[in-house]
Amino acid sequence: MKRTYVITGAAATGKTTILGELRKKGIACHDELARVVINEELQKKTRFVPWIDLNGFNELLLERFIAQHSSFSSALQFVDRGIPDIIGYLSAAQKEVHPKFRDAAIKYRYHKKVFFTEPWKEIYHTDLARREPFEENLKISSALKSSYLESGYDLIVVPKGPVVERVDFILKEVGHKKKK
Repeated sequence: MKRTYVITGAAATGKTTILGELRKKGIACHDELARVVINEELQKKTRFVPWIDLNGFNELLLERFIAQHSSFSSALQFVDRGIPDIIGYLSAAQKEVHPKFRDAAIKYRYHKKVFFTEPWKEIYHTDLARREPFEENLKISSALKSSYLESGYDLIVVPKGPVVERVDFILKEVGHKKKK
């Protein structure tokens, strides 16, 4: 059984903070690949960033997701976003979703339970890589939900609240026992 769980949701919903807390507990976590690709492409000054060339960006991102997928072990681990995020972001932008993205979402599977963080205005902020206004974030959130549901995953909404409570909720959902 796959023990690689996705934590997804629109930008600035607490995913990275949750993953940081999971790491403190000794659980393997994989960083958000979209942000890695954006930062690399900004440094190289290419056009492969989502606000200039969304298709080119997603091609690079899919390659990274596939490589990441091949690195998964059978141990409990979490990833910040998964392949269905590509479909969700393209749908939110009202762009055509190439069949290769849907095929990859079916071929490269994660655990059936996907943890979903909803938009949270009180913690939302923009930065160099996160440029969309909060209202756009709501649209992205809806598209991401649809993408994961259409890809056959069960969404588990992570309640808003202190990060420790959010992490405890997730660990309870995956059946992880606290170490004494």
